[in-house]
Amino acid sequence: MNTCGWRVWWAAVGLFGCGPGTPDLPEPPAGILSMDSFALVYAEAQLIEAAGKHGMFRADDGEVRLAAAYAELFARTGVSEARYRESFTWWFSHPEALTEVLSRATDRLNDLEREENGVRYVPAPVDTSGTAPTVTPGKTLRARKPVQPGN
Repeated sequence: MNTCGWRVWWAAVGLFGCGPGTPDLPEPPAGILSMDSFALVYAEAQLIEAAGKHGMFRADDGEVRLAAAYAELFARTGVSEARYRESFTWWFSHPEALTEVLSRATDRLNDLEREENGVRYVPAPVDTSGTAPTVTPGKTLRARKPVQPGN
């Protein structure tokens, strides 16, 4: 191979063959919630925290209502507060997995929002006719009439 050939080969290896790729996600030890389980509970805990920070609870009993919301979350999910805290500490101390944990928690929050709004996500078909649908809040989708030249 000539010098130019080696450069192309090394460039290809650098671009396609030797990148860092996706790191392997760590397996949590016994007693720590799995990534999926932790993400689900964490997402709902974030809703509780947001409600507390944005004044959803009265000032005079905010702490009591916040504690009650967490107690309801732990009872409903079957996860103890101690296990949640240990899992929180473990997952947040593994930055290689944190992006995926937060992504799954965000997906859960989006699912909860859709459920609350009574919306089931169904991908729209691709419009190849040249007429895109017009969306008006509270109205059904209607196809726009194609614009005629000279009108």
